Amino acid sequence: VPGRLLLWFTLACCGGFLSQPVFLTCYGAMGIWVFLKLRRTVDSGHGMPILWSTFFPSGVFFVLLYAVDLRFAVNGGGDIYPLWQVIIETLSLTGGGPYALGIPALVAAGLVLGAFGNGLRVMARRRDDRWVFHLLVVVVMPLLLLIVLRRKEVYPRYFIISVFFLIQAVSIGLADLWQRGGAGRA
Repeated sequence: VPGRLLLWFTLACCGGFLSQPVFLTCYGAMGIWVFLKLRRTVDSGHGMPILWSTFFPSGVFFVLLYAVDLRFAVNGGGDIYPLWQVIIETLSLTGGGPYALGIPALVAAGLVLGAFGNGLRVMARRRDDRWVFHLLVVVVMPLLLLIVLRRKEVYPRYFIISVFFLIQAVSIGLADLWQRGGAGRA
């Protein structure tokens, strides 16, 4: 990675950690995705140095940020909702549906989830390995973070970074349905 790009990547990741510590889910997904990509495309001896030089500086920044600030953060509490309810609300809001649980929210959440799955399928069919990144950043990393942190208070705003990438995959899935015409356009 050229030095200037590495500097900008490091600064962007540090800014991500400062603005929203849940950026860790995106950072972890990027790290795994780059690792898998390097494993397939670069000689075995060259992949790890590239990975280290790319992610080590911003990783050290996160560790320092945690040691100095984040570990002392106190959760102010709040209402406790079941995780499934928060996920449905987040998906519904992503699709422009209502916040309150009910049939309209379930329909909106189901449509978003279906379009997301179709977007992943389309990317995989095109041999576009971004589907791996989107799956990691939208599903795997947030769930791992929830398991590790064991937080009882979870709200849709905690998934804001995942939703950003969810929308990208959904748009690919919807574009595919539109191009197919017929029922897909409906």
